[in-house]
Amino acid sequence: MNTVTDFIKKLIIIYTDKGISGLSAQLSYYMLFTFFPILLFANGVLGRILPYGYRLPLSNVIPRQIRDFAESYIYEIEKGANSRLMLLGALLTLWSLTRYIRYYRRSLSRIYEKRRQISFLYDWAISLVFSIGMLLLFYLAVFSVFVTDSVLVKLGFYSFAGSVWYMLRFIIIALFAFLVICLVSFTECGSGKKLWDFAPGSLCSVGVWTVVSVIFSYYARSIADYSAFYGSIGNVIMLLVWLNLTNTILLMGGVVNICLNNNT
Repeated sequence: MNTVTDFIKKLIIIYTDKGISGLSAQLSYYMLFTFFPILLFANGVLGRILPYGYRLPLSNVIPRQIRDFAESYIYEIEKGANSRLMLLGALLTLWSLTRYIRYYRRSLSRIYEKRRQISFLYDWAISLVFSIGMLLLFYLAVFSVFVTDSVLVKLGFYSFAGSVWYMLRFIIIALFAFLVICLVSFTECGSGKKLWDFAPGSLCSVGVWTVVSVIFSYYARSIADYSAFYGSIGNVIMLLVWLNLTNTILLMGGVVNICLNNNT
């Protein structure tokens, strides 16, 4: 690849040929039905472990309107929270997340032009394993963040060490996302390749998603007023736009790997 211009041209050509916009729209549909069950189950689990009002430090990344929309949803389900609702949330979370990962893997196969010769049950089993692993690591990460915060406060080091840890946790979350994308790509399309062959695209996905989310958060907060255009469903429209951006960036990570390997 001679110039940056050639690289960008190849990105655009592959984006069009592979139908990335259609694939990202499809994935956004499945992610939408994953978003709320995860909130339902997370609130049920974390509400029994963490103190009331504790929140993860995502305010600088996730658009404020989406965060407020999620919190209002949590508030509504808290009024009728019970063990059956928590169990329902767990089942819906596993089912919806497994379905999303399954279609994400299928989209990667289409991008990398890999023929899928796996059975239906094996396909679902692999996706379910990824779903369970991601949820366990997520809750472990949340709990470890809370424990670390509490220890720093009790030791009296939170003023300085807390600031360092606040930045460090973002790096940890980014590394976790990077490894998950690499592993999913390698599991689906890694025949004859190494895990780290998928690292450049995965790294680009994480980095670009962080930057785009921050920019979109500022845009939604300071420039665009979705509620003025769409009324009460404005926050839903904004959530759909954000999910579509997220999935487009995830899929473009695979396109980056293809361009870097000259595998067009």
